[in-house]
Amino acid sequence: MVGDGSENSLIEPLGSEAIRRHEDPAGPVEDALARSNALLDRTNRALQTLIGCNQALARAASEAELTAAICRLAVDVGRYSAAWVGMAESGAEAALRPVAKAGIGLDRLESLPLSWADNPHGRGPTGTAVREGRVVTIDDLEHDPRMEPWRDTARRAGYTACIALPLRGEAGAAFGALTLYATGRKPAGGAPYRGFDAEEIRLLAELAADLAYGIRTLRDRAARDSARAAQHSSEQRLARLLEASSTVIYAMESPNGEADPASFKFAEISANIERLFGYRPDAALGADWWTDNVHPADRPAALAESRRLLTQDTIVHRYRFRRRDGVYRWVRDELTAIRDADGRTARIVGAWVDITEKHQADEDIQRLAYFDPLTGLPNRAALRLRLQTEIATARDSGLAGALLFIDLDGFKAINDLHGHSIGDIVLDQVGRRLQAALRASDIVARLGGDEFVVLLARLADTADRAAEIAHELAEKLRAALAPPIHAVTHECYVTASIGIALFPQDASGIDDILRQADIAMYQAKASDSVSVAFFEPAMQDRVAHRHAIEQALREALDHDRFEVWLQPQVGRANDVTGAEALIRLRRADGTIVLPGEFIPIAEQTGVVLAMGRWMLRAVCRIIAAQARQGRRLRIAINVSPRQFRDPAFVPDVERILAETGVDPHDLLIEITESLLIDRIDEAAAKMRALASLGVRFSIDDFGTGYSSLGYLQSLPIAEIKIDRGFIRHLPDGARDATLAEAILAMTRHLGLSVVAEGVETEAQASFLRMRDCDAMQGYLFGRPEPAQSWLDRWTANITA
Repeated sequence: MVGDGSENSLIEPLGSEAIRRHEDPAGPVEDALARSNALLDRTNRALQTLIGCNQALARAASEAELTAAICRLAVDVGRYSAAWVGMAESGAEAALRPVAKAGIGLDRLESLPLSWADNPHGRGPTGTAVREGRVVTIDDLEHDPRMEPWRDTARRAGYTACIALPLRGEAGAAFGALTLYATGRKPAGGAPYRGFDAEEIRLLAELAADLAYGIRTLRDRAARDSARAAQHSSEQRLARLLEASSTVIYAMESPNGEADPASFKFAEISANIERLFGYRPDAALGADWWTDNVHPADRPAALAESRRLLTQDTIVHRYRFRRRDGVYRWVRDELTAIRDADGRTARIVGAWVDITEKHQADEDIQRLAYFDPLTGLPNRAALRLRLQTEIATARDSGLAGALLFIDLDGFKAINDLHGHSIGDIVLDQVGRRLQAALRASDIVARLGGDEFVVLLARLADTADRAAEIAHELAEKLRAALAPPIHAVTHECYVTASIGIALFPQDASGIDDILRQADIAMYQAKASDSVSVAFFEPAMQDRVAHRHAIEQALREALDHDRFEVWLQPQVGRANDVTGAEALIRLRRADGTIVLPGEFIPIAEQTGVVLAMGRWMLRAVCRIIAAQARQGRRLRIAINVSPRQFRDPAFVPDVERILAETGVDPHDLLIEITESLLIDRIDEAAAKMRALASLGVRFSIDDFGTGYSSLGYLQSLPIAEIKIDRGFIRHLPDGARDATLAEAILAMTRHLGLSVVAEGVETEAQASFLRMRDCDAMQGYLFGRPEPAQSWLDRWTANITA
């Protein structure tokens, strides 16, 4: 049992003075002799325990065995009631860990709060002995206040006194303690009393010192055995690894004292040379064995590398070395010079590592990193490295170069029609044709998909001449691609759109020239007249403007910057019969972007879908708000082909109608004739689904496209809008007047309403009224304006 408290420690020789100190002056002589005999008996048992300890030290094979034996000796020979050994743990808790015990009352030892810290659980005899490094005794466990945390445990075990002895390391600090408990050592009749006399304490302190020495010795022995075993195991592993590895260890010496390392010959070589290269170790000791077996193409460089040992202590080089069967293997050779007292190379030690597989893997990695796996052409990364070099060279030399960005026209159709395997063959053949049409110094790279780039370096000393040569080569490349490409059983045709950017004057860096060539390529692709285009600054401005609008579109969706504008539609009596809703984009600075600028970009980027849903919801809210005020307003809204073809279009309209509570009969959706040309069955199904809800449809720009009576009869169309092109020259243009009259007559017979758009003069309006045109729209009746201001004026007019 461990207590937490200080001690009464006294070490002094046992003699008559000690006996007198324990005599009871009032008792008979017989009592004094009995106490003296008891002290001598305890001292004798302590001595016997010490002797037994020495025997245990000689026999113990482990620390655990030794500490257990000492505890048993203390109980069996020393006749102490209990004994235990605790080790001091490092850490914030400063715990004491029991490692051995014997005797009575220690069943719960491991569960007790044992510490050597300076706190209530660390101030008992054991904790103090460890913390302060000295012997600690408590003579009266029953009444000593320092035993308060463990008094009940001591009382149950019958302990009356205890002693804790520190176990010290070589430096003197305690690493643990031996604690002994005694029973029946109580004062009688108030006589002066000590539970442990000085001689007993001295013997027990010697016992603890011997135990500490034994523990240290066993720990040192265990550490040495562990280190020796680890060393032996390491040596065995190293031997096995060397035998099984692809590393050859060798030593070379100078013949006849020559200083040239290239003339050194092998003096020793590891046995695995036979397994790896087929040569017996003694065969490698010939004078020219190494030189003769280095690959002839690598030999000069290998010899030159060896001579670097004249000035360097270690070198590493790579070369091919011939096996006995004639096969060459790549090796990594690391050589270290061993120098004599004069600094001359006396011996060379080295190691070969067979790196054939790694060398192949490195080449594969290089190929994957810098070459297109399909065509074998340089990829984007390789192109960027070469372009960086050529731009720098062009700046230094004044010779202009050009970058050609090539996009294949018609390739997507080949993939869609014949499959990607045929498409891959076509791409490979295109790469081959491009290479064959160019100089050996020119670079052809594939960026991905059907995009190729040609780098033409050092074309001419003027930009004009470089441009001429680049254009000629571009046309040559187009001609090379013109013949059919035979892919398995298919004949495939491709053409190319080519954009050209010159450097260095056209660009300041790699990304600039790549971007400019790309812009020029798209310019060529969009042109109806040319297939080769040079980059011009105006192109960059157009791209920047387009990017700004695209950014404004996305910000408008996020920050609700779209606006609904309305333009009135009037009847024959100049009464407002409805309005067309037009979308406007307001930038963050408050400026308005017109639809002709942003709608094509919205179509191309897909923003038109979200924009269309916003517009539809906003228009339905306007119609519903007027209806709640008792005013019925019919509004027409344009729907883009991409939005109409979206699978979610019909569900979107149904959901928005339900959300806003609008009367579907007041919503008129305008679609273009061109939308009906392609996939008319799909368009008809969507129109009928919405018409069944009450939504009406109008054909916008009628007369400019398909204009078939068939779809006018078969589709749920309520209205057509005569294109402004037919209105512009009325009433004087005879041809336009005839066409307008024909359209009005036809639609009247079909029971359709007609709206004429683009009416700007009274003469045009009079012509249309006289021919019973149902409604008109144009600047004559009002320009588009923000919805709220239009609604304010409209409501004022109808309530006046």
